[in-house]
Amino acid sequence: MMISLPWCRQIKRQAASPWTGDYAYAEWGNKPVAFVGYGGVGRARAVEQLRLHAIELQMAPIRSAIHILIKDGKPLSELEHLNQAARQMLDQLAWWTAALKAAREKSLRQVA
Repeated sequence: MMISLPWCRQIKRQAASPWTGDYAYAEWGNKPVAFVGYGGVGRARAVEQLRLHAIELQMAPIRSAIHILIKDGKPLSELEHLNQAARQMLDQLAWWTAALKAAREKSLRQVA
């Protein structure tokens, strides 16, 4: 799962609460999650906050995140540091997806 945080002027704490409810626990538990933030320092702080929510849902937040701050109007394809970060994040997401899927399947076999 990837969560994208759009740019806005103010971060509202309540924005995280709709997806942290009990209804998401069974569906999202023991699965990886990656974050993409558009904007400045505020988005980085929002990612930090959402990582904590993800941990409480027993998700595995990916270490790498993508933080996009475009000042000069270049297309994303020309910003190599973002492309490198995206590759690293997606590689980690794929690895964790496979590892956690295998662990969930093993757990189900043990219960049955």
